[in-house]
Parts: sequence; structure tokens; C-alpha cells
Amino acid sequence: MKVNAQTVDTFTPNKYNTLYESTSNISNGSGSFLFAGRTAPMDNKLRRGLLQFDLSSIPTNATVTEAKLTLFMSRSIAGSTNVTLHKTLVDWGQGTSDAGGQEGAGTTSTMNDASWNCSFSMNGSTCITSWTSTGGDFNTSASATTSVSGIGSYEWSSTNMISDVQDWISNTSNNFGWFLLAQESNGTTAKRFDASGTNAPILEVTYSMPLSIDEFSLNNFYVKPNPVKSVFELNLPDSIKEVNVSIYNILGEEIYKSNYSLNSKIDSSNWTSGIYLIRVNTDGNVKTKRFLKL
Repeated sequence: MKVNAQTVDTFTPNKYNTLYESTSNISNGSGSFLFAGRTAPMDNKLRRGLLQFDLSSIPTNATVTEAKLTLFMSRSIAGSTNVTLHKTLVDWGQGTSDAGGQEGAGTTSTMNDASWNCSFSMNGSTCITSWTSTGGDFNTSASATTSVSGIGSYEWSSTNMISDVQDWISNTSNNFGWFLLAQESNGTTAKRFDASGTNAPILEVTYSMPLSIDEFSLNNFYVKPNPVKSVFELNLPDSIKEVNVSIYNILGEEIYKSNYSLNSKIDSSNWTSGIYLIRVNTDGNVKTKRFLKL
């Protein structure tokens, strides 16, 4: 498929939350931070972040060529640990819960909050919709992995992320975002990431759009013969029957302007020798090329 030049769009989260390992419903839907990893031995509980981006502004026929997520890690009780992104498999919610303070312990879930037990909570003890697996439903294979150590910005980028984003753009109903996990098997690994404000998460998506038939065809027009002695014509594909033609000399002066149909001829016998620019326009698609007049 032929594509145009690439476009880069950036997005902040449409929604986010943190799941706190607990038998009751604990969340942080309206807090300022996301958490991932295992807490200190005195608590020894897991935290899992959730974030989702609204990509509906990107046309569904776009081709994604790069996807990069940037997060700012603002607090940690652990050394270097791998933090992974996992494609979320079902929808989930963000309520009004706000843990306050450093937010590490979370607070009671409110209506529609995702929690360890619920994709959508009713309150601190009841689910509207439960996860199929306690702790959330996500691909066990990571979409991307980055080692996170001290305070600062970190990036995630991979071919699997490109596939995730491509799926969300082409099939908007599949866009449930990513889980954010830190190493969970043992030890203290918890990391805190900013979820809003100056250091909010940024998803950068690079994509291209297909060319229309006329745009693709116009890329291939040319002057024949070239160099030109007197009479010449344009080689146009069969899909284009007529174009508007303007020709300029090396000084930028327009010396010729006319509609041009297939098999027409242009007489340059009275033009001086030199380089000329020919501009072809059809339905707003414009291409310019050079030719030599002998």
C-alpha cells in the first residue's frame, strides 16, 4: 500500500486507575498517581496501574509505524526493576476515588472504579462487573518492557505496542488500554508514576494515511520527451483524464497555463532554452516537476 508522509500525534490518558491487592475494593481513580509493583514486606501487596488513551481522532484506515509511551516515575522504595505494559482485555472504570497524600495505600472505591476484584465497582464491597481473573484481565505476554530505577522519565516502545495501537485505531471497541506492572514475584519493587499534571503520561503515535488513486498516479506523471526541443506532451495514467497545467521559467514567472487532456501537445518552440517547472493540478492534488528546454 502506498502511503503519504507520516503524522505524529500525542495523547494524554483518557482514563487511569490503580488496582490495590485487597479483599475489599480499593482504587485511586481521581488521584494524581499510578502505582505498579510489590510493596514493602510490612504490607507485601501488589499494585497494578491502568491507563487508556482515546485515539478516535486518528482515522481508522491509518497505518501505525511507531508507538511510544513516556511515563514519569516520581517516587520509589525499590531499586532498578522491569516495568511492563500488558494489553487489557476488557473494559474498566475510573471513579471519583482519591487516596490523597502519597496515595500508596489507595482508598475505598466509588461507583465505576476499577479495583483488584472489579472491572467496575459499585462501592467498597460490591462489583457491578467483576474481572474474570482477580487482579485484572490482560495479556500475560508483555507488549513492552523498560527497566525503571531512579526518579525521572522512562519510555516504552516496541513492535507489539504498534500492534496494540493499530488494533485500537482500526477497531475502536477493542481499546481498553494497558496494564502497568512491575516485577511481582518477590522483593520490594513498587514504583509510583505521575498520572496527571505537568508530567502526565504521553502516548506518541506516528502513522501514515493511504494515498488516493489520483495522488498516487500524479506522483508518476512526467514530461516526454525530456529534454524538450519544441513540442512535448505529458505522460498521465489512464485514471486521470484532464489536469490543469501551469509552467514557470527559472525566474518563477508563469509562461503557460491551460487545461490539459490525454494526448494533448504543448508547443515550446518560442521559449528560451533553460530549466522550467511544470505544475499539474487535479482535484486539489498538486505535483511539480522540472524539465529542460533545449
